[in-house]
Amino acid sequence: MDIQKELDQPKQLLGELPATSISGNNILSSVLYTVSSVAATSGKLMPIPLLLVSAVLFYFRFIYEEVITTIPMNGGTYNALLNTTSKRTAAFAACLGILSYLATGVVSATNSVCYLNNQVSIPIVGSTIFLLGAFALLAVMGISDSSRVAVIFLHHIVMLSILFVSRVVYGIQHRTCSTRTCTQTSMLGITGFESSSNYVEEQQPGVFRKTLRNMWGLVTVFNVGLGASILAVLPLEGSNGIYANEDALLAKVGREALGRWFEAWVCVDAFVVLCGAVLTSYVGICGLVDRLLPSFLAETNKLRGTNHYIIGIYFQLASSLVLISNANATTVNGVYTYAFLGLIALFSCACMLLKS
Repeated sequence: MDIQKELDQPKQLLGELPATSISGNNILSSVLYTVSSVAATSGKLMPIPLLLVSAVLFYFRFIYEEVITTIPMNGGTYNALLNTTSKRTAAFAACLGILSYLATGVVSATNSVCYLNNQVSIPIVGSTIFLLGAFALLAVMGISDSSRVAVIFLHHIVMLSILFVSRVVYGIQHRTCSTRTCTQTSMLGITGFESSSNYVEEQQPGVFRKTLRNMWGLVTVFNVGLGASILAVLPLEGSNGIYANEDALLAKVGREALGRWFEAWVCVDAFVVLCGAVLTSYVGICGLVDRLLPSFLAETNKLRGTNHYIIGIYFQLASSLVLISNANATTVNGVYTYAFLGLIALFSCACMLLKS
């Protein structure tokens, strides 16, 4: 009776813009730290791995769409493998998914604090843990205010567009600046692409395929475009180069292109958007763990109907990872990269098994 009563309750489903904003905010926020990470391994060839990742994502989104629309349930890769292989294989995929969300939350929180530290001197480790705790409370309050995420998402698109245009204009006006300036690291640029499948049950019918299309378009335009144009503003080496300003690279680019006022705008926008990516991690992990771990963790609080146990455990694990890595995002980047590559491979296997 309790289960039937819960099923009979009306749900507030997400439309195209709110659904895209939740995962798109995550995927677009990754450009704030992906470019510097890719530049460290690829150097002047930075745009090439970013373009290769975009090409991979173009084909993979059709596989993703086919499986999720066939089995439209929260859980992503775990749920797909659970219906095509053994529980052990599905559990392994779910572990990779949990690692992916943990790394995403930690990297986003750390980089948001680094951008804020560019304007106001604050302790990185303590501020990162405080930020994770603050958004744990917001996650407990639920995702019903998705319109606010949409506003942040649209504002971020405007800021990135201005930044891209200013880079192009700067490059044309300063032709003497350096234009000399690895694919695995580029996978950071699609952080959040897997998030949409973990709240597919909260989306309106037909919205999921649109979120995949929108996210691929945003990745192609901004990650590749910004990655290529940044070489027209900053050299790779030197005190004003890309390597020396890795922690807040886009803020440095904004300052060189338009001045200190735009640097401050980029830092504030980066802080807000990366905070939104932290919230997305909480949303995604709830949809995944709800299908994986013991049922008592899926208990909801009576006030907001959210999974407070899952959120609390995620906060503890993420905070521990911040302390262990000393808020070093570079260390955690590799965790996400290999976890996401593993998820893509397993998801493709699930699609083939589903057809057989």
